[in-house]
Amino acid sequence: MVNYLSKEDIGKGPDRELYFSHNRNAVTSVEVIKAIDTNAPKIGKTEAKFYSLVIAPTPEEMQHLKNDREKIKAITRDFMDIYASNFNGKNGKSKNLKGGDLVYFAKLEENRYYKGNDIEVKEGRAKQGDPLPGDNTHIHIIVSRMDKKKTIKLSPLANDKKLFWRVDFKRKCCKHFDERYNYKGSGKELDRHQVMTKGTLEERKAYILKEYQEHKTLREEKEKQQEMGVNTGLRQGQKVPGQEKEQEQEKEQAPQKRKNRVFEYLANLIHSLLHRKREKSKEQKPAKQQEQKPAINTEKQQAPDEKDKQQHPSQQQGQEKEHKQESSINIGNQQKAPKVEDEDEEKKKQRGHKR
Repeated sequence: MVNYLSKEDIGKGPDRELYFSHNRNAVTSVEVIKAIDTNAPKIGKTEAKFYSLVIAPTPEEMQHLKNDREKIKAITRDFMDIYASNFNGKNGKSKNLKGGDLVYFAKLEENRYYKGNDIEVKEGRAKQGDPLPGDNTHIHIIVSRMDKKKTIKLSPLANDKKLFWRVDFKRKCCKHFDERYNYKGSGKELDRHQVMTKGTLEERKAYILKEYQEHKTLREEKEKQQEMGVNTGLRQGQKVPGQEKEQEQEKEQAPQKRKNRVFEYLANLIHSLLHRKREKSKEQKPAKQQEQKPAINTEKQQAPDEKDKQQHPSQQQGQEKEHKQESSINIGNQQKAPKVEDEDEEKKKQRGHKR
């Protein structure tokens, strides 16, 4: 681990970055190795002698600290105090440890490097080992598993609410950073990470929508302030009070704005997906109803015929009477026709007798 952390010391000579501990500012690599190796009397061959922690402030947090190295070292020591106080016994009670009770060494690094599995390396836009762009200041910490008295084993891998709860440790660190340096947002980043990695779909959706509403209100307030500044009747070329500071703040907030746009896009995407899901469920219900309708319609079509037969007997009787009358007329006509022929023959006979 010490050899790995010495990668940025190549070619710097006496100007290289040294380690620092809870009480010292300049510790060499040799001293670090010796202190960690000699502080493990009760640790077995298969057990870890030390653990590695990383403190990685965001670019916005580094800008808030104005890249002050002393402040970064001070906050690291504060975090190690919180780290030590977070250890509890099996009964859940604190072991009352402080950062001075630990054996740890920290080193500040300014660069991060591309790895072989990064997208930029796979696409050929960067090479493995090249430094990442932007502010990548971070702190590596090597902390012994045993306390300074060599009597207590300390393992952050337990991740138990009774022994050592990592989530609580991170939250306490973020809260301390916000309170000490008057910063807002450190705890929000952690909450967002917890929700996005371990939360349900509904929790993620609610969190994204909440962030979207917060960013929207901030944007609207800023637009109102700009409109108020324009309406004050300032002449062209006249500088607005505090304009330069606002421009600097806008430059600093540019990365955060990009994140806000991503949040807005994700919120809209989730909303559209849920809307489509609802529409599909609505479409499926009418389809089922339509499948059942033909059987109902056939029954309805048959029903009027049966009802007509039952409800309108008079019409049937009338039709039957008309049919009988027509038949009787035809029969009468057939019976009267022979009589007409007989009358004609008698008239002819009478005429013959007269002659």
